[in-house]
Amino acid sequence: MAAEAVAISPTLMRPASWRPPKTCLPPWENADLPAPPVISWKSWRSLLGPGIVMMGVQIGGGEWLFGPEITARYGGGLMWLATMAIVLQVFYNLEVGRYALYCGEPIFTGFLRTRPGPHFWTAFFILLSLGAMVPGLAFHAAAIIVALIYDIVPNDETRHAVMLVAFGCTTAAFLPVLFGKKIYDTLQAVMTVKVFFVLLFCLAVSCTLVELRTWVEVLAGFLRFGTVPSPEAPPGSLTVNALAFRATEGRFPAVGLAEIGVIGAFIGFAGGGGLGNSLYGNYVRDKGWGNGANVGAIPSAFGGQAISLSHLGKVFQPVAANLARWRGWWRVILIDQAFIWAPGCFVGMALPALLSMQFVSAAALQDARPTSTARASQTSASDQAAPVEPSKPVAVRNNFQWSAGIVTAAGMRRGVKHPALAKG
Repeated sequence: MAAEAVAISPTLMRPASWRPPKTCLPPWENADLPAPPVISWKSWRSLLGPGIVMMGVQIGGGEWLFGPEITARYGGGLMWLATMAIVLQVFYNLEVGRYALYCGEPIFTGFLRTRPGPHFWTAFFILLSLGAMVPGLAFHAAAIIVALIYDIVPNDETRHAVMLVAFGCTTAAFLPVLFGKKIYDTLQAVMTVKVFFVLLFCLAVSCTLVELRTWVEVLAGFLRFGTVPSPEAPPGSLTVNALAFRATEGRFPAVGLAEIGVIGAFIGFAGGGGLGNSLYGNYVRDKGWGNGANVGAIPSAFGGQAISLSHLGKVFQPVAANLARWRGWWRVILIDQAFIWAPGCFVGMALPALLSMQFVSAAALQDARPTSTARASQTSASDQAAPVEPSKPVAVRNNFQWSAGIVTAAGMRRGVKHPALAKG
């Protein structure tokens, strides 16, 4: 009879003495958990959600700059840093998702509920988010577009064009989320297309132009724990395994400050990191997973006025029916992280690194076209000396910003038939 009572009306079994904990915000409301989706191959579409949105946000960002930069400089030995960063972030994402499942609030609201209170945490997170207000990815995209249009590495002469295209990209990014029933639905559709298109393109290029030994070097690098760049590396190498060095020398190898900066940035960008992953809770809520279905979602500016979003979350009471549904929702979060987000992060890190490492010997972080300064020097010195051959490589100024793109583009233009790639 008790089982039948729980199945028919779980509210009858609520413990009268249970109360949600008091926090620095008004208390949660009560709501029973909705039924989780059935996990099966036929219902795989219902499992596409926050994980793939996070992948779409991260693809083309900082990890696509520092990942290729790392492999171009040091080979695949440092990819283990990405392994550590991604695995640790999986656990953070799980906790962020757990909170959103429980009460339908994003984790930032959860932080506001803790001491010393919402005023402190609001100012704190605004301070941490100042860097995110700079449209860095828009300028990155603009530089690539300008490079495609003018067929040169962006320089001072194309600065205004880059600025104009960057502001256009920033404006265009807002357009898709202005229409539709709720912002999340449009965001998920756009990011799903982006993820599949970008990764399939990179995979096709990697399978056709990247040698097997490069695949082995990069993929094995994800497991070479302890490898670091060091001036004490063996001759012919820029890296050394710190653990093996410690075992033989009795101390850890020296690592330069410049290398520490690059490594730190690489770890920070691997898998998104920082406050970016905290948005996972927002996506869980807006997807309608767990108690997110009971609090609403952010509506689009046009066509989404019928949707409302509660300012406070709703929690369920720990009765048998709710706990059974909770276990079902928790499996959904585990699948989303273990089979969608984490593998996507590894693939997203590996493919640009493969291209960079394969083509670095062909491009050597240089561009075949002289910079504007080099061309001016040629013109002014034309009466005293023979001009520099246009095809002679000239180091690009500030090439750190564009080195990954230069390496990949030059290598793809020349293909596997380039002499530097044909060796061995």
